[in-house]
Amino acid sequence: MSARPAVLCIPRSALPLALLPECGATTLNLDAFLAQLPAEAPCWVPRDAAECNPAFKQLIPYFLLLDRDGRVLAYPRQGSERRLHGVWSVGVGGHVDEADLHPAGLRATLLASLRREIEEELGLTLGADPACLGLINEERSEVGQVHLGLVFGARLDDRGRLAPGQELRECRWVGRDGRTPYTLELWSELALGLLPDATDPMAMEALPWL
Repeated sequence: MSARPAVLCIPRSALPLALLPECGATTLNLDAFLAQLPAEAPCWVPRDAAECNPAFKQLIPYFLLLDRDGRVLAYPRQGSERRLHGVWSVGVGGHVDEADLHPAGLRATLLASLRREIEEELGLTLGADPACLGLINEERSEVGQVHLGLVFGARLDDRGRLAPGQELRECRWVGRDGRTPYTLELWSELALGLLPDATDPMAMEALPWL
């Protein structure tokens, strides 16, 4: 563990170019993504250094929650990432911290981080793991240049179970078109495109119930 707070990163040079579109989403499950990474690629980089060094991509689990009617949870950005304030998001998640490190390896570490964020931000304890829907990447902004999103999704059977934390206190359920009173962050627009077709019950079964 480093003295300075560190986050999990992948060197940009270790990522296949096909996973780093200038602005886009790639349908891919978690195991298929991990299989494309060199074993030595994951590394811990002090967060303050990683935030200004596009030679590394910080891995960000990015979770979408749907209700029984297929609506998506959305909220106005107001957390630690000040560069995103003023826009709305449908993704819950954040950096993978050293405290998330799991002895079972990278896959377990990513899921441990995701579970922690969901418990902290939504007050939900997971049974089954959410489904990994794919990756999102954009190189148009300072934020995008140093982050790579791993998009996960699940459905909530009872909205009354939701106990959002302070950052999500203004959350609301919106249609799949993502309409909110404000502009959606680019990552949210990309992530919504990875959701299965709401009119196809078989496709929707890919999203587990929480």
